[in-house]
Amino acid sequence: MRGLITQRQVKDEYQTDCDRLEKDYVVFFEELGYEITPVSNFQNITFNADFLVLTGGGSIHNEQPQRDKIEEKLYIEALNQNKPIIGICRGMQYINILLGGKLTKNANLTQERKNGSDHSVLINNTLYTVNNYHNDVIFEKDLASKLNILAEDTDNNTIEAFYSNEMKILGIQWHPERKFTNAEGKEYSKKLIKDFINSGVIK
Repeated sequence: MRGLITQRQVKDEYQTDCDRLEKDYVVFFEELGYEITPVSNFQNITFNADFLVLTGGGSIHNEQPQRDKIEEKLYIEALNQNKPIIGICRGMQYINILLGGKLTKNANLTQERKNGSDHSVLINNTLYTVNNYHNDVIFEKDLASKLNILAEDTDNNTIEAFYSNEMKILGIQWHPERKFTNAEGKEYSKKLIKDFINSGVIK
């Protein structure tokens, strides 16, 4: 199976627009057994794969406009083709917005979550330790109505993962491709994503 994966929109030393994708994404999906093809933010492309990955990296608030355009286009096409869509960190946040939900930038949380510090999330009545590399959050009250909660930071009432079996969508706030302090959280993430890509649903 082959997936398309989106990239950050950045500028080089000459202030020229460029794409950037961390190698960890490619390694992660290839180790799961999938071929992964990066998509440029500046090409005219039609979705033509088995699944789509909207990656993390940066905030959504008009900071990467060309990326927003290509991600929305591919998201709609994958949705229309009934193909699995995975949103990681920023990608998860963007899916929520595209479906009418809201995002809180630099949220003032009850329990502070520092970038790079792992924390616990509740998934099906089980606590898993996951990594944390984001400042913006989706509060439970701001989750799009078509999405279901999969994982939650119960200390802050923020959504750490969501899904829609009807639309074949999975959103994960943590980074499954990055390091974890807890092997159980890493293995759960790998199984979750592999099962979802293969079936298109969360069971």
